Amino acid sequence: MPYTYLIGWSKYKKFYYGVRYSKYSNPEDLWVTYFTSSEYVTQFRKKYGEPDIIQIRKVFDCANKAKKWENRVLRKMKVYISEKWLNKTCSYSFPIRDITGDNNPMKNEDIKEKAIKTKKDRESKMTIDQLRKRYGRNGEKSYFIWECETCNKKIKKWGTVKAKAKRFCNKSCAAKTMNKRRKGIKLQRHDIRKTICITNGVETKRILESALIPKNWKKGRHWKPRKNT
Repeated sequence: MPYTYLIGWSKYKKFYYGVRYSKYSNPEDLWVTYFTSSEYVTQFRKKYGEPDIIQIRKVFDCANKAKKWENRVLRKMKVYISEKWLNKTCSYSFPIRDITGDNNPMKNEDIKEKAIKTKKDRESKMTIDQLRKRYGRNGEKSYFIWECETCNKKIKKWGTVKAKAKRFCNKSCAAKTMNKRRKGIKLQRHDIRKTICITNGVETKRILESALIPKNWKKGRHWKPRKNT
């Protein structure tokens, strides 16, 4: 049963918010057999002893829901900036990106090389179709420049061929253009109501009600005879 929990040392004003979503997770095991998976919590526990705040915040029926909820809470509280939290990151999918400065493990060249090697090993086992889905048809990432339709800003990004399909730089630009298009469609529909159909016996077309009907034309439509089946 996945769940989120809160652990804290009120005397030192240090807290940790975490999640557990393994097969054998049970809220009753918190701080009985399970003492979090964080190294920072274990180090702090050795120095200052057991926490006086142990709470189970929420229980879930799915691991993904628990992960998303933890991510949402940590981002809302901005734990990676605050000093009172032992959490060093707020993202479960990219746990390194929120750690700033020299504390980021990717600053170490040995760890960085290992990460690159593991990535290459994974990609070597992937099929051609899987690589195309990830990196595009050419199988490689590259820099590309695309222009926003509303503000005409030229943006340079690192990505795949699929990323070139983006037409707007953000949601506000997309909303502006879409609203304009919707208004244009409404105006076209409104203008059609003020028109009439005229025909010359061969073809039909629409003109405004206030406009003069040309010679050899009259009100109405020309209907083509149906083909005999």
